[in-house]
Amino acid sequence: MKINAVRGCTVFGRGIVVENTSHWGGGRAEWVWRCAHRMVCAARAEKWRVSIVLTTDERIRSLNREWRGIDSATDVLSFATVGDELVRPGHLPPSRSAAVFATTSAGSGGAVAWPDLGEIVISAPYVEATCDERSVESLDAALQRTIAHGLCHLLGFDHTTDRQHALMQRAERALLGGGAAKTLG
Repeated sequence: MKINAVRGCTVFGRGIVVENTSHWGGGRAEWVWRCAHRMVCAARAEKWRVSIVLTTDERIRSLNREWRGIDSATDVLSFATVGDELVRPGHLPPSRSAAVFATTSAGSGGAVAWPDLGEIVISAPYVEATCDERSVESLDAALQRTIAHGLCHLLGFDHTTDRQHALMQRAERALLGGGAAKTLG
């Protein structure tokens, strides 16, 4: 699924694409890419394609209404695209591992066919507006936490129950600290 409808600043490389469709934050797309790259490597998911879209409150509200039935803006939505396979928290599906990464698409000129882990949609203006109420020390820290949260959802984590919430928080801390992937599961 490709969410972005308006072209903005796009930064990509090593399987990570960041698109700023909100035109928020000027050169923030490259900074977000660097943060995401560090976290994707910490999760040992560097052979997967991850898209991050920085969007507006209006767009994320529309997506939230469409996909979750909640008519309000939020900080982040994650859209996993690993198909019908169940993703155990912190474990990539075996059929989508390095073997898939090593293949090339027919007619791609030898380009690597990155398996698609999913898309993280972030309302950066929402994150910025809620920094104080979240008791976050800076916008950079808030964006990093939001990226980690979205990536954890793509990796199969959730926070519906207290146990799931605790596991997801541990995984987020590991991503934020660049910790070893074995601490994710």
